[in-house]
Amino acid sequence: AERFNLSTRIDYWVVSNLLSLFERDRSRITRVDWCSINISPHSISDQDFINFLVEKLKNSALPPERICFEITERSAFSNVMAARDFMDALRELGCRFALDDFGDGWSSLAPLKHLSFDYVKIGSDFTKGMVGSAIDFAIVKAINDVSRAMRSKTVVEAVESEEILVALRDPRLSIDYVQGYAIQRPRPLAELF
Repeated sequence: AERFNLSTRIDYWVVSNLLSLFERDRSRITRVDWCSINISPHSISDQDFINFLVEKLKNSALPPERICFEITERSAFSNVMAARDFMDALRELGCRFALDDFGDGWSSLAPLKHLSFDYVKIGSDFTKGMVGSAIDFAIVKAINDVSRAMRSKTVVEAVESEEILVALRDPRLSIDYVQGYAIQRPRPLAELF
């Protein structure tokens, strides 16, 4: 979808359908703390899409503070200015932001000084190996330490076994949240609330 410049059209569809779900059944709002929406790299720098989001969220039954936009590390770090503009426009409405797949792609941490995330999601490459690898464990700890310094909450992705859950309970980590098959398998939205 990204290669053929279709990802922003998908993002329009996802946002429209999610917000329509809450419009059709407002009782669902009381059953959800917040919703995360992954945003593609192309959408972050698309001013028409940003304007669409702002307008939709201003008129939405779901309060904007219950929405967290997930931006991949690659998207955020490849165009820091566009990511910051995107985040600033939506943060004014109360939206939150997660840095997704952190550690999976870029070697420089410098862009973190210019962006403010509510959540840092540690990429699966390190999670999957942390039980048997002191290096992966140390990387998870280092990313968590950076997240804490940024005053962000840490989410560990790809928690797929009880062994990983046990390793994440290590007092040296103090991880805030985990996600993965060991917690819950994906389910249709209608089954969630």
